[in-house]
Amino acid sequence: MLIICLCIMLLGSFAINSVHASEPVEKVYFSVRDRRGDDYGSGGLKYPTDPLFVPGVFDLIRFRAGTLPDKVWFDLTFREVTNPFNAPEGYFHQRMEVFIDTRTGQGSSEIVIGGHTLRLAQGSTWQVRISGAPFAESRAYVWRDGRLREFVEGVGSYLLPDGRTIRIEVSQEILPPINSSWRYVVLIGGFDVLAPDYWRQGVGFSDQWRFEAELPIADLLGPWWSWPSQKQQLREGVLYPIQRRPSAVLFLGGVAVTALLLSGLLVLYRRWKHA
Repeated sequence: MLIICLCIMLLGSFAINSVHASEPVEKVYFSVRDRRGDDYGSGGLKYPTDPLFVPGVFDLIRFRAGTLPDKVWFDLTFREVTNPFNAPEGYFHQRMEVFIDTRTGQGSSEIVIGGHTLRLAQGSTWQVRISGAPFAESRAYVWRDGRLREFVEGVGSYLLPDGRTIRIEVSQEILPPINSSWRYVVLIGGFDVLAPDYWRQGVGFSDQWRFEAELPIADLLGPWWSWPSQKQQLREGVLYPIQRRPSAVLFLGGVAVTALLLSGLLVLYRRWKHA
């Protein structure tokens, strides 16, 4: 009986390990949270007035990049995601641009979004552009041999089961090898099939289908420790790529928290001593 039980346990363990071994292994190279409620662009952007544009659909709250065995993926999580026109990818409103400084030098510092031109901060260039949109309009652009190449095959996007995260996947053979030193500029706008570059435009007044804004960029990846602010970058048209949070920031943050705790304990001790 004991031998039978041991055999059953071994078989069960083998089956579980086989299942885990067959699951795709993801590796995360970059993960940053963006501020909630900052989907106001350069400061005064307002959503189109049609009820289809529910609050939060242009509010990026997290960005991640990583790999599967044969793909590089980019996850963009929003406060809200809806699909009023039944796009096959599971989302409709979001128009996403990811510009990547791979630190290889070759590339461009100019960024053109829906007819609007911005640039990267001095010393930065982008070599990879990942363009995300519904209805099979996602693309990848890579600087190679001194020219920009566009890729359609091997690029796609879809809504993850959490209902708020849009994943853009690119075949690994298209991109240079990903690593943790890559720096990112992530821009969020609205999808419009009739607009230049499918980027929903802005006007100087309240409108049913267009943003009320001069620059129709609703959100820019900007964690709490990044500088300059989103408003300043978009107003000046100069964008600063985001890299992994440096260890110095974590260290200083820990020192600051420790100092606050010690200060609080010292105040309590003095009050107790003089009570």
